[in-house]
Amino acid sequence: MFKWSEPRNISIRPRYTMDDAVMRAPTPVITPRPPLFPENNPVAATIFAEAMGEPREGMQAVFDVIRNRANKQSRPWMDIVKQQSQFNGYGNDNFQRAMNNGLNAQQMELFNTIRKIMEEDGPDTTGGAMNFLNPVQQIKNTGGLPTWANPEKLTRQIGNHNFYR
Repeated sequence: MFKWSEPRNISIRPRYTMDDAVMRAPTPVITPRPPLFPENNPVAATIFAEAMGEPREGMQAVFDVIRNRANKQSRPWMDIVKQQSQFNGYGNDNFQRAMNNGLNAQQMELFNTIRKIMEEDGPDTTGGAMNFLNPVQQIKNTGGLPTWANPEKLTRQIGNHNFYR
C-alpha cells in the first residue's frame, strides 16, 4: 500500500550548470526566413518551386492559377496546392534542396517577391487560367502534352510557361 509522506528538502545539483551547457553547445547557423517560408505555407512553396527562374509576372501567374482554382472550387488556397497530382512544385527537388541547404540571397529575394504577390492579392493576370505547364519540359518528361493543353484554351505565355483555361 502506498503511504504519503511529506517531501524532503533535497538539493539536487545538476551535473552541468546552464552556463556549462551554453558554453559547450555548438553555435547554430541561423538562416533568416521570410514570413511565408514554405515549411509553413504550401502555397508559397508551390509558387517557389513551380516558378523558379521565371520573372515576377510568371510567379504572379502561378499564384493566379492557384487562386482561380480555389475560387472555382470554393476551397482554401492551401487545399488546392495539396491536391494529389496537381502541382509538381510542392515538395519537389527544388523545394527540398532549399529546405535542406538553407536559402541563398537569390532565393530569399524570390520568397520576398512571393510574399508580396500573395499579400497584394491583385487581379488575375492569366485570363482565367486553371492550368499551366512548361511545354518543353512536359514533352521531355512525358513525351507529350496533356489533353487540357489545347491551343484553343491557351490564355497566356509567360516565360517558359503556357497558361490554359
